[in-house]
Amino acid sequence: SNDPMADFDPSLNFKLNGALPSYLAFMAKRAGVRRYIYASSCSVYGYTVNELYDEDSPVSCNYPYGISKLQGERGVQQLADDDFSVISLRQGTVSGYSPRMRFDLIANAMFKSAMTTGTLTVNNPSIWRPILDIRDAVTAYLRAIQADFSLSGVYNVASDNYTVGQVGDMVQQGLQRLGHGKVNVDIKAIQDYRNYKVTFQRAKTYLGYAPQYTVEDTIEHVFQHRDEYGDYSNDEFYNIKVFEGLAAAKAW
Repeated sequence: SNDPMADFDPSLNFKLNGALPSYLAFMAKRAGVRRYIYASSCSVYGYTVNELYDEDSPVSCNYPYGISKLQGERGVQQLADDDFSVISLRQGTVSGYSPRMRFDLIANAMFKSAMTTGTLTVNNPSIWRPILDIRDAVTAYLRAIQADFSLSGVYNVASDNYTVGQVGDMVQQGLQRLGHGKVNVDIKAIQDYRNYKVTFQRAKTYLGYAPQYTVEDTIEHVFQHRDEYGDYSNDEFYNIKVFEGLAAAKAW
């Protein structure tokens, strides 16, 4: 579900993200299901050199996770026809509160670091990311479910585009505004092969998607549930740790 997991086991990554979605879509179509919704990713764009990309822009990912999501997307779209609608949602980086909390996603990771150490780290403040609040993600899926069955295709979905530096500033300021206390920001110059921002006008036009939440809203939502987290280092909060545990137990 993210780059560390894909890098941990690239072969399994390509099976789960690249091949399995097509098989599931094929089985769904054969069973008479009318619509298949695929959770794709804006990671397929790779490095957009600060340009705003839409769904028809070239994709240039050169890392296992992005490549596998693109393979999965192209595979399921091949099955679309008049009787079988396929909608692929290219999601931005999801952040926000969930019952099985994630602290391995950009805004959530910064929140966790600030809460546990008083400092959050910004590895490269100038690169872009489309951020997707989990509540906006739910809205996007609801709109895809409710869309007319004549509709298929690929749709970018995000709450907005931010630089990583902007995300860090908003997490810092948001926590201080909420009364957490002083939060320091540690800026590092670390290169990243992912740098992309997208337009999600197509989803607005055809799906009626209307994002409502900013990063500030996301952090406030996560902060409101802070008493539920307990030990922030718990393995269940990090997908790579969950994945490593399954691998050690030979769960597949």
